[in-house]
Amino acid sequence: MEGPKLVAMAIEHRPEAVDVVFHLADQPFAAPSGIELVAVTEPVLERLSTTTTPQSPVAIVKFPDLDGPQLRPSVVAWGIADPGNLGAMIRSSAAFGVQMVIGPDCADVWSPKAIRAAAGVSLSEPPTMIGTLEELRGFATVACVADRGEPELPSVDMPIAALIGSEARGLPSEVSDNASKRLTLPLAASVESLNAAVTAGIVAYLLGSGRSADLSGTVER
Repeated sequence: MEGPKLVAMAIEHRPEAVDVVFHLADQPFAAPSGIELVAVTEPVLERLSTTTTPQSPVAIVKFPDLDGPQLRPSVVAWGIADPGNLGAMIRSSAAFGVQMVIGPDCADVWSPKAIRAAAGVSLSEPPTMIGTLEELRGFATVACVADRGEPELPSVDMPIAALIGSEARGLPSEVSDNASKRLTLPLAASVESLNAAVTAGIVAYLLGSGRSADLSGTVER
């Protein structure tokens, strides 16, 4: 993890997982006892970093294993290959108190780009993980699709798991066809679809706020 904010979050939420913190010699970094601090030169920091313009410090952190989901409102990423989108989805879900579930064929949650896009939330609110649709038993599964879906979230007596697929291909047909419901956010006629991370943010807000009102009248088509 790189930069003062992300490293500080790692130390705050999982201090036992922080192996070592490298920092520039002229930029001391305070850390609890038990965490090794190593002062380095700028060329060394550049070699350690994954960014073009690295920020001190850089920490080596052991990330936690991801558990299966709990029965509560969730956003499910399915085939989200872009780590920036995946990280943004994790951040939005946490912001609205919604569980983030990582499905098959997604980017690495712990890749540097995903961690930066999630603003460190991956450590404070770790996502959960599934490998098949069957692992969402007990949820009302809602496939977020570009068309032919309902303009509202269903009113059900079980937690909703909103499935969001990749921007290029959407959800696989075997996933969307086997979901309980389909949701299509109403868009202006000039716009075909939304970015996956933006969709996740809207749906997470609706799930987190408990809103399921019909959205069909919110946009002039």
